[in-house]
Amino acid sequence: MLGASALSPLPATPRTAPDAAWADRAVHLRGRPHPALTPAGCGAPTVYWPSEPSAPRLAAGRSVPLPAPVAAVEAATRPAHAPGTAGPARRAFTLVEIMVAMTMLTIIGAAALGFFVRQTRAVTATAGRLDAQQNVSFALDAIDHDVRVAGVGLGLRQPMVIEAHPYALTFNADLVTRDTASVTAASYYDPSVPDSLALALVPAHRITLPYSGVGYPDSTYVQTTGLLSNAETISFWLTPDSTTARPDDYLLLRRINSAAPTVVARGLIFPGGAPAFRYYIPGPTVNSRVEITAPTLPLYFREGAVGSDTMLAKIAEVRVQLEAVYQDPRGNDVYRSVNEYIPLLNAGLLHTAACGAPPQAPTSLTVTAWPSGDSIGVAWPASADETGGEKDVKSYSVYRRAGSTGSWGTPIYTTPAAGTTTYGWEDRTVPLVQPYQYAVVARDCTPALSTLTPAAGTVTANP
Repeated sequence: MLGASALSPLPATPRTAPDAAWADRAVHLRGRPHPALTPAGCGAPTVYWPSEPSAPRLAAGRSVPLPAPVAAVEAATRPAHAPGTAGPARRAFTLVEIMVAMTMLTIIGAAALGFFVRQTRAVTATAGRLDAQQNVSFALDAIDHDVRVAGVGLGLRQPMVIEAHPYALTFNADLVTRDTASVTAASYYDPSVPDSLALALVPAHRITLPYSGVGYPDSTYVQTTGLLSNAETISFWLTPDSTTARPDDYLLLRRINSAAPTVVARGLIFPGGAPAFRYYIPGPTVNSRVEITAPTLPLYFREGAVGSDTMLAKIAEVRVQLEAVYQDPRGNDVYRSVNEYIPLLNAGLLHTAACGAPPQAPTSLTVTAWPSGDSIGVAWPASADETGGEKDVKSYSVYRRAGSTGSWGTPIYTTPAAGTTTYGWEDRTVPLVQPYQYAVVARDCTPALSTLTPAAGTVTANP
C-alpha cells in the first residue's frame, strides 16, 4: 500500500521542447490532436488554438527534434517531391491535343452553322409564302367586297358598270352613307365620310377612267325624289410599280369618286400579259355565260352611246385573277395565285327605278312589199329611251290590221331591244291581195307601252 506521499500529485512542470513541438503540430491540426501525437508520460495533450496567446512558439533558428510518433506522422504526411523544390510541376496540354481539340471544334461549329443557315432559309421561305398568300387574298377580298354590291342604290338612268377593261373595272354602287335614313340601302354607315365620297359623282368633279381618255360623268344622276343619287363611283385598276425592277410588277389601286387613289396591294404580277379582269354576259341557255373578249374590250360608258353601253349593262359576272410574288433576296421568289368568279347580283335590275314613265315611241315605221312576193318588210329606228333618256326599253312589238281602220288587236311579232340603231323584220304570213297597215310600239320594264307609230298608208303583198 502506497503512502500518502506516493498519492500526492506531481508538481506542475513547464512543457519541454518536444512538448512545444507537439503543441505546434496540434495547432497545425486545428485542434484535432492524434493519439500518436501524445508524448509518453505527458498525459492528455494540451491543445492550443492559434488565437490563444499562450500557445508556445519555437524560437527562430532553433531546431528541435520531434518525438518519434510525431516524426512518423510528419513523414507520412509530407508531400513527395524533390528536396529544395516547391512541388511537382503542373502538366499542360500538348500541341497535338490542342490541334485535335481545334479540329473537333471546327467540325462541330461548321455543322451547327450549316444547320442554322438551313433553318433561317426555311423560316424566310415560309414567311415569304405566307406574305404572298395574304397579300393576294387581301386584294381579292377587297375587290369582291365592292363588286358584289355594284348596282345598289342607283339613281335614274345611272349605269351600273362604267368601264370594263382587262386591267381596270369601274362601277356605281351605294357603298357607304352618312345618312341614317339610307342605312338599309347602303353597304355600311359611316358618319365621318364627307358627302363627296358618299353621294354620286357630279360633272363638276369629272374623272378620267383608268387606261383611257374617257371622262365620267356627263350628267347629274338623281333619285326619283329629285335628290342626288347615293351611288358612288368605285374604280379598281392595276398600274406598274415604279419602285421595283420587274416590268410585270403591279400595284392594285382603288378610288372612290374623285378622291385620290389608295394602294390596296403590292407585288401583284401578270406574266405574259394575263388579264386581271374577265367579263361574262348571259349565254343562250339557262345559267350559261359567254365571255366578252377582244376586240370588244375595253368597254366604256358614254352618255347616249348604244352598242357598247348596252353590252356593259349585260355584264353579269366578273372573273378576277391575281398572282402575288414574294421577292426573295437570294432569288428564290415565292408565287401565290387566286381567282374567283364574282356575280353582279344587280345586273339587269339597274333601270327598274326609271320604269315609271312610258317609253318614247319610235319616230317612224317603213313598210315595203318585196318584189319576190308573199312578204312585207318592216323597219323602224330605235326608241329615244333605248339609246338615251331613261334607257329602259326592253322590247318592240309590231301590229298589223286589215285596211287603215279598225282595231290593231294583238302583236304579231316581238323582238327584244338589242342596242342597235335600227330594227327590221319580214312578215311572211301576210295574206295576198288584201291591203294591210302596220304599226310598232316600244315596251319598257314596267311593262308599259309607248304610243303606236303607224306606217304611212297601207301595203299589199305581191302575189
